Amino acid sequence: MTDPRYPIGPAPQQGALTPDQRRERIAVSDRLSEELRARAAAQVTLDGLLSLDARHSQPHLAHLDLVAGGPPTP
Repeated sequence: MTDPRYPIGPAPQQGALTPDQRRERIAVSDRLSEELRARAAAQVTLDGLLSLDARHSQPHLAHLDLVAGGPPTP
């Protein structure tokens, strides 16, 4: 049903977003999505480092090997 004050189409919904508000919400959503992707990538990296740590013969020293560029050579 059309509203007589808006002969072209239906009346706008109560609380409908303006185009600027819609663009801002989309931008915020995009930023949050990017942050979540970055956190997921960091978690994958952390999981990989932890698996290296678990396989290392001295787990409490594995982080030193990673910082130094790899396990020491005999």
